[in-house]
Amino acid sequence: LRGDRGDVLDARAVSRVVRAASRRADAVDGMVPLGRDGGGRVLAWCFECALHAFGSSYLAASLSTMAGVWLCGCFHEDGLCDSLDGFGGGWTQAQILRIMTDSRVGSYGVIGASLWLSAKVAALAALGEAAPGALVVGHALGRATCAPLVRFNPYILSADDAKSDFYGAFAAAAPLLTVARLALAAATSLVVAFAVLPAAQAQLALAVLLVALPFASAYGRTLLSGVVGDFLGAVVCATELAIYLALLAHRHASARALPPLAKLLVFLALPHLVRAASVRASAAGPAATHPKSS
Repeated sequence: LRGDRGDVLDARAVSRVVRAASRRADAVDGMVPLGRDGGGRVLAWCFECALHAFGSSYLAASLSTMAGVWLCGCFHEDGLCDSLDGFGGGWTQAQILRIMTDSRVGSYGVIGASLWLSAKVAALAALGEAAPGALVVGHALGRATCAPLVRFNPYILSADDAKSDFYGAFAAAAPLLTVARLALAAATSLVVAFAVLPAAQAQLALAVLLVALPFASAYGRTLLSGVVGDFLGAVVCATELAIYLALLAHRHASARALPPLAKLLVFLALPHLVRAASVRASAAGPAATHPKSS
């Protein structure tokens, strides 16, 4: 990102400079992976220190995950919980958004977030000494999903959301996400991936990102008619975990593990795809309503 004086700034510097002029900077800060791989480097350092101190990759994965939650203020994980509650408990767009704006966490959020954390810790522990590099790339590429999703999808605002003032900055920031800035985000994603990982693994991580973006965009447009802040956080968490799983499959069984992994992902995504198709079909017929929507 470039400041008003033309100097190149990292994400945190952009936040400090622009926030004084406009709250829209809160939305720009963190959408571009430039500088955000610094958070991944901190987590990688935590993993390495814990691994050398305790000799347990599982404990190192747990402590680095705890450090990530503390470092980011549980920002994306909060969005994951709200999204799981909304998509799990709501049948219509209005119901989903109403549940997502509720500050309370329901069964879907608790169970889903617990399983996500368990899978993330298990994947990092299985990666072992390769986990630090995976953390840097997963952290950066997961957050690289935000900018294009906000730029190319309608942003849904809810006046009932307690965080509407903050999330409103995301909608206002969409015009700031110019083609040049999106290109810079894509370029930094490439640089981070190939600078940290071997070429084959970097290509695999980028492939996960390229698959996640259109899937998330289509899913958000179908069920929400766009995207919201909590949904963006859920996409970040899901993409990050998918990158770790893909790298783990590549590490242990090379290409032989990728077809089963793809089948597993399709199996997990199939209920959501069927539901999205059902919602779209219901929306097409003016008299059609879901039996649980009343």
